[in-house]
Amino acid sequence: MSTPERLSLAERLTGIAGQEQVGFADLHDAVLRIFGCCGLTAEDAALAAEVVLYPQLVGLDSHGVATMALYVRGLLDGTIKAAPDLRFHQTLPATALLEADNGLGLIVGHKAMARALDLAAINGLGAVAVRNSSHFGSAGYFARQAAERGMIGLAFSNSAPAIAPTGGTRAMLGTNPIGAAAPVGGGSPFVIDMALTTVARSKLRQDLAQGRTTIPDGWAIDEEGRPTNETAAAIEGSLLPIGGAKGYGLAVLVELLCSALPDGPPGADITYEHMVRRPSGIGHFFLALEPAGFAGRAAFAEGAARLSHMITVSPAADLVAPPRLPGVRGARLAQARRAQGIPMGEPLRAALLAVAGMVAGA
Repeated sequence: MSTPERLSLAERLTGIAGQEQVGFADLHDAVLRIFGCCGLTAEDAALAAEVVLYPQLVGLDSHGVATMALYVRGLLDGTIKAAPDLRFHQTLPATALLEADNGLGLIVGHKAMARALDLAAINGLGAVAVRNSSHFGSAGYFARQAAERGMIGLAFSNSAPAIAPTGGTRAMLGTNPIGAAAPVGGGSPFVIDMALTTVARSKLRQDLAQGRTTIPDGWAIDEEGRPTNETAAAIEGSLLPIGGAKGYGLAVLVELLCSALPDGPPGADITYEHMVRRPSGIGHFFLALEPAGFAGRAAFAEGAARLSHMITVSPAADLVAPPRLPGVRGARLAQARRAQGIPMGEPLRAALLAVAGMVAGA
C-alpha cells in the first residue's frame, strides 16, 4: 500500500472513530483495508475480517476490532507473519498437528477448525492441535464454524499468564478461553465463549485507560497474592479463575491441550507480541464431532431442539429476560447490528484511533 493510500486509510479510520454508530459494511471495509495494509492477501484479509468482526456483531465489545492494534502491531513489526508456512502433520486418521509458523491466529484458527471438520466428516470426529500461533480472537467463532456444518465444535487456546495456581501468587496460566457450539434444529445454534477468569485482562486495561481504577471483590490478587480492588494492581498481579479451584483445573486442562499436546511452549512462557516484540508461541486445540457417527443427525437435532424448548418454557425469574439457550442473544444482536450498525463504544473508538496512527506511520 502506497503512502497516500495509508494516509487515506488513517483519515478514514479517524472519521469512523468520530461517529456514534458505524454501519457494519463501513466497518467491514475499513478492517479489510487495514489487513491489506499489513500485507495479507485479499483472501486472507477477508477471512481475518470475518473472524475479527464476529465479537462486535454478537456483543463482545471488548474483543474483536477493539483488539485490532494487537494484530496490526504484530503484522507490521514481523512478530506475526502475514504469509506463514502453515503445515499440517497427520499420522492417524482423525487427528492432525498444525505448525502455524507464527501466523495470524485469526486465520490459523479458521483453517485448523476447517481441517478438524473435514476429518470429522470422514471419521465421526476430528481434532487438530496447533503450535506457534498467535492470539486467535473469539473461541466462539471457531466453535460456531462446526455448528454451521451441522456438527458440534470445541475450541481452546492458551494465552499469556494471567491466573496464579490455586495457593500461588505468580500468574502461570492464561485466561485460556473455551468455545463450544452445536446446531439446534429450527433455531439459533448453542454457543458459549468464555475465558476462565471472571474478567478479561484486556477489559481491565480498557477500564484503566478510561479512568476506572477499582474492581469488585473476587476478581484479582496483587503481586503479593493479596486480594485487591485496584485495577492497576490487578493488571500487575493475577486474575482469579471462575469457580475458584474448579476454574484453575479447567485452565490446566486447556494448557495441556494447547501446549503439551502440540509440543508447544508452556503457558508460563507465552507472551504478547506487542509487549516483547517476539512471537507469542500461543497454541490452540480444535475438536469437531459429527452426530452422524453417533445416534445420527436427526436424533441429535431432535434432542437439541427438545432441550432448547424445555429451557425456553421453563419458569422465568424475570419476564423481561426469560431463560434462553446460550447463543440466542448473540445471534439476535448480530442480525440487528448488521442491519442497524454497531455502537461506537470507547474500546472500539480507541482501537480505531490507535490503528490509524500505526497505519499512518507504517
